Amino acid sequence: MLTQPDFEKYAQTLQETMAAAIAEGEALNKLAAADREAAADVRITIQEKLNALETLGRQAAEKQVHEHRQQLKETIWEDVLNSVAAKLLHNGESADDIAKMLDISERL
Repeated sequence: MLTQPDFEKYAQTLQETMAAAIAEGEALNKLAAADREAAADVRITIQEKLNALETLGRQAAEKQVHEHRQQLKETIWEDVLNSVAAKLLHNGESADDIAKMLDISERL
């Protein structure tokens, strides 16, 4: 005669296994939450450092522009005049006419 399986023991084992799996899942969720929080803290720190570096870069650029504004204006103006003069020369204008038109006689 066949013996009946012990369903109560089977149910108990299944219940213990499920409880252990649930407990492990909850523990893993707590670890994951802690990891997410730590990662968020690192992200915030990195963003703050990036913002500080961007501010320093912007301040340095503004300082450079302020310190060299006149030189930059002269360089840009000279580049524009040279470009216009070159185009006029290319179109057949004489150097004297260009110097008069652009008031740059000393530069040609």
